[in-house]
Amino acid sequence: LVTTAMLTPHESLRLNQKRGLLAAVAGNLMFAPGLVDIYDVSEDCLNPVIQSSTPTGLIGHESGFSPDGNTYFVGSAGGTTIVALDVSNPLLPVPIWTGNYSAHGMEISDDGNRLYVAAVGANGFSTPELIILDISEIQSRVLNPTVTEISRLGWTPVSIPQLAIPFTTDGHAYLLETDEFGGGSEVGAARIIDINDESNPFEVANLR
Repeated sequence: LVTTAMLTPHESLRLNQKRGLLAAVAGNLMFAPGLVDIYDVSEDCLNPVIQSSTPTGLIGHESGFSPDGNTYFVGSAGGTTIVALDVSNPLLPVPIWTGNYSAHGMEISDDGNRLYVAAVGANGFSTPELIILDISEIQSRVLNPTVTEISRLGWTPVSIPQLAIPFTTDGHAYLLETDEFGGGSEVGAARIIDINDESNPFEVANLR
């Protein structure tokens, strides 16, 4: 794949299995023009079909795909932006919301109503955070949607948050958060965060 975003996707390459859409945004460590490329691989993954290549991502670095395959989120930790793209018609992606968050990795709940952001903190890479956002108005396609911040959580030792992956055990909700390299005296590791009460997340295990 030789379109711009696929040549330099950084950490943004995402496949939505339900719809067979493969998407990426052009990115690098900090900033890059947010060119978003979408391919259809539903019929034959050996022959992806380009759907669109558009400057709709603002600034690129990482991304997230809603489980229903209708919303593609573009995040930039260095650019402090999240953009929600309506890709229900992959031929014509439409930005429907932009937020001011230093988003690194992003994962979405199964119902599409929560965005779990592994974020650079307010004081830079030395203050990692998990941010839980209510994105139900994006999911339900409310005109000019409002996104509400539910909670934030920091932790030590310090590193760079990478992903916060939701999972459940015996009906109890958790996130598996993994850190990237560096940023402090110890390299990144992982932790399990209890989010059964979304307004009060807390770490229950450190996987070091």
